[in-house]
Amino acid sequence: MQTSEAPGTGFAASEKPDAAPVEPPLKDVVRYQSEESMLFDLRRKTIHLYKANVIEYDNIKVEAEEIALNWAKHTVSARGKRCKDGTMENKPVLTVDGVEYIATQVRYNFESHRAVATQLFTKQGDSILRAGIGKKDTHDTFYADEMRYTTCNLKEPHIHIGATRVKLILFDNCVGVQRYLHFANVP
Repeated sequence: MQTSEAPGTGFAASEKPDAAPVEPPLKDVVRYQSEESMLFDLRRKTIHLYKANVIEYDNIKVEAEEIALNWAKHTVSARGKRCKDGTMENKPVLTVDGVEYIATQVRYNFESHRAVATQLFTKQGDSILRAGIGKKDTHDTFYADEMRYTTCNLKEPHIHIGATRVKLILFDNCVGVQRYLHFANVP
């Protein structure tokens, strides 16, 4: 009786050990599209999308001028387009559970659900939050540096509550360092 070897294993086909089923790290398909071009970097395990891009996964959507998806680390990084005059055009928009977060740069991990955003802006109901850097640590814990909270929708609101650093635990508490009330350009 002759046995054949399973290619590249060193085991006879009849002796090959049963492989345990591998569970995929992500539960759903990551959908992506790009208006201009896509670059696959197999060595770094990334996909780079250029111009008017969208990535969707589960309840998360990222729209930006430039997006990099790393499938090994389960992260998506996005940034807008910097104009010659220094302004930012087509800022990244991260939408999680229907809430939009607009920033100059965004990084989100699909597996841990952690995120970091620079020059963050979000509006929920009448509340407007701006932060120099915003971080999402767990499902209900957020951090912000140079945070401003207001109900005024002007770019430079005439009244806001500010803090240099904030830790927010949803439905529990909010702790801020160097908090201040700013009214009509007077802190």
